[in-house]
Amino acid sequence: MLVDPDGKAAEANRSIAAGTGTAMSTYLNAPNTRLLFDHYYEQTGFDYGVDPNFLYGCLRSETQNFPDEPLPTPTGIIARSNQLETVRLAVAEARRLNSKVKVIVSGPWVRNVASSDGDCVLALGRFTMSSTTAVIASPGQVGQQAWTARQAGHVQDIYDFASNTNEYPTLSQIAVNNAYEGMRLGIAKPFLTYGTSVDYYSQGIR
Repeated sequence: MLVDPDGKAAEANRSIAAGTGTAMSTYLNAPNTRLLFDHYYEQTGFDYGVDPNFLYGCLRSETQNFPDEPLPTPTGIIARSNQLETVRLAVAEARRLNSKVKVIVSGPWVRNVASSDGDCVLALGRFTMSSTTAVIASPGQVGQQAWTARQAGHVQDIYDFASNTNEYPTLSQIAVNNAYEGMRLGIAKPFLTYGTSVDYYSQGIR
């Protein structure tokens, strides 16, 4: 905790934070980032449920934007791995039973996951993710079995800031450092973020 007897440091911090929030919603076109940032400065520490529609795009990314080690796993790789495994199990079971089947698989929670979507990078950074896939598969010969899938991604993380990480361009890093100082001044508080995306639909033949 920083000592701020006259409140001037807190006042200056809030001023920079206000400018950061404006930049998020205007110049950066990152509305979800702005919502989480504002909640951080509301100082409640209450858990925050992330918009399912926002997560729909956030959790399908084939790349990620963090250059430093350890490199995060792109969200799309986690989602695709879960889907492929569920399709494989459902198709095999439908062929074994010679009947249409439904198989649901929830994958493990994976830490150090990230997206390349700009709003997602700024809002969530690195986080923990899992996917759940439900597949309905029909019987048939190998290579001729139809399947349909519904999948949702899940996230959880602690929303906070670290100082002087040098992960961002100059102005963004200044904003990150200021947000970290806001916590130390007692005018901002970390909180748990969580959420489940709206469903993704897919189909195919295997």
